[in-house]
Amino acid sequence: MPKPEITDRQVVYLRLIQDLYIKKGYPPTLDELADRVKVKVGSVQSVLKRLREWGLVTWKKGQYRTLMLTPKGTGLIEKG
Repeated sequence: MPKPEITDRQVVYLRLIQDLYIKKGYPPTLDELADRVKVKVGSVQSVLKRLREWGLVTWKKGQYRTLMLTPKGTGLIEKG
């Protein structure tokens, strides 16, 4: 797979996931992310799918509040 060219918008998602986790102590839902970035849940799903393909986020299918940054995702936003 080619090296991902992450967009500013995707970085916003990564930072938001991390910030909400730190603030609340548990991962955000798709609805919470959609509300924060003012988009529909389908748009959030699309972005997260790409980030997962790149190994930047992970979650357990069919379970709530399992969305997390991977070490690779955390490292990417700490650099920027």
